[in-house]
Amino acid sequence: MRTARLIIGAAFVLVLALASATTAAAYPITWDFTVTATSGPLIGTSASGSFSYDSSLAVPNAFYDATSLLTALSFTWDGITYNQTAANTGSLLFDSTGDLFSAAFGSDCSAGSCVTESNVEGWLIAMDGNVFGYGGNAGGIGAVTFTLAPEPSTLSFLTLGGLALAAVRRKQRRG
Repeated sequence: MRTARLIIGAAFVLVLALASATTAAAYPITWDFTVTATSGPLIGTSASGSFSYDSSLAVPNAFYDATSLLTALSFTWDGITYNQTAANTGSLLFDSTGDLFSAAFGSDCSAGSCVTESNVEGWLIAMDGNVFGYGGNAGGIGAVTFTLAPEPSTLSFLTLGGLALAAVRRKQRRG
């Protein structure tokens, strides 16, 4: 019983520390995505990646059309790996609750727009409409799906909760 109390107490202290830390500083919000080419020479090819932006951008009804809005990007397409410095943001749009509603980013974006060109290696993703487009060898289009990745604090809470439950269960078996 004492071990369970210690674990629950430690979890409570961690929750308080994380709550005060997240209100004091911005943190990255990460989305995972998967693209699948549905036309062009790479038809049927799929790839997965992730992108992040700073939580301070997540303001209700905010619209940003600028480059360099992503804090992280990890994506490999057609054998080329892209990160946030090798690909640009075109725009981020947040809904009335501050959730990401629309995003456009890719290898050839400027503020407000992204393009692809035939016979030029590159790609673009438009979250609004779930469109994936790519250039090179006549180019093609595809579909993209997005999933909001769990925040690291959420994973910490789940881990601590699991440990606390395991300790309580172990103590019940002994007693």
